[in-house]
Amino acid sequence: MSLLSRDKKFGQSIGLIDLGSGSVSLVVLNADNRITFSAGKTFPARASDNLVTFLTEASGAIKTMLAEMPASLNPKPSRYSIILPAPLFMAVSKTLSQTADQTFTFNQAKLQDIARQSATEYLEKEELLFSALAPDKNVLIENKVMSLEINDYPVSAPTGQKIKSFRAKQYLSLGSQKVLSQLAEAIKVSTQVNQIDFQTFPLVAYQALDHLLQANPDDYLILDAGGELTDLIAVHNRHFSSHFSFPYGLNFLLKKIAASANTSLVEAGATLRLYYEGKLEPTARDRLTDLLIAERKVWLDYFLTALKKISEKTFIFPHIYLLGDDYANFFFREFLRDEAIQALVINRGALRLSTAESLLNLLPEELKMNASASSLLRLVVVFLSANPK
Repeated sequence: MSLLSRDKKFGQSIGLIDLGSGSVSLVVLNADNRITFSAGKTFPARASDNLVTFLTEASGAIKTMLAEMPASLNPKPSRYSIILPAPLFMAVSKTLSQTADQTFTFNQAKLQDIARQSATEYLEKEELLFSALAPDKNVLIENKVMSLEINDYPVSAPTGQKIKSFRAKQYLSLGSQKVLSQLAEAIKVSTQVNQIDFQTFPLVAYQALDHLLQANPDDYLILDAGGELTDLIAVHNRHFSSHFSFPYGLNFLLKKIAASANTSLVEAGATLRLYYEGKLEPTARDRLTDLLIAERKVWLDYFLTALKKISEKTFIFPHIYLLGDDYANFFFREFLRDEAIQALVINRGALRLSTAESLLNLLPEELKMNASASSLLRLVVVFLSANPK
């Protein structure tokens, strides 16, 4: 069950966990979708360096957060939903279609059967997500039909009529059974709650941001570079179009800084924050500026490759929404100011960069709750507040 289609019959309270690369954030919502508890933890391990260590530290951080939940909290969550970051999942956007000379009956059951068969084939053909965890197996996380056209007209759902053609966009994601089991176990041993499900970042980010934007604009890109990878989500006519990721996010940049200065990732992070705040002494600032110029080119090469792949499927529209905190967005906002990106934008329109944080800051005061939670969880809370069922 998707956390963005929550049904109150699943309990009066839900715990939402946003697992990042080196961080984890929790919010607890009551039946009225009000935050009753929140917490956040950081840990040094990164999934791309050592998956086993990452899972151990992430599980420990989850247990610590849950242990901080007040005994007086009532009701406590009867269900938890974990939002997974890359690279803990694999996702794909597929097109399902059928065209016939003679009309055929097309209903919800037939669409579900086709989507289920597509998911089965996807799961069977993909190689093991983490070979280092063998013996393991891939398991399906999400199977969602994102959009549907019948006889070339967009519709919300099939109604059982006779048709000649349909075309649907499907989002599929899979994960490692061992990874999901270990994360779920961290919650079970801490709370005795067994109802735990998983979502993936691209689908949750798209659904939550789309709600907040309300079709203004209805074509845009979502970019999150605050972790191990950069995730890029293309949205066209308010429909999820495609998702790409590449192995260069903020944590990769920190590794480069640490290596160049022969220091730790923690110290590299502190140095980068001083740079961001304009407090780094001139010599160190000049050295870091030179490194950032070189790394900007590396990141842009990845980004432009992803954009060109997206442009094969749809137009590149000029609005990009950055997820994450201002610290991470500062650097990648600067990276995006490049003429090569502008050349790919439809009609050569001016590239416009916005942040999810700026959208959240425009909300009424009653919805500006819990600024300490991750931007993604705050987007989800806003969505659930407007869509309680």
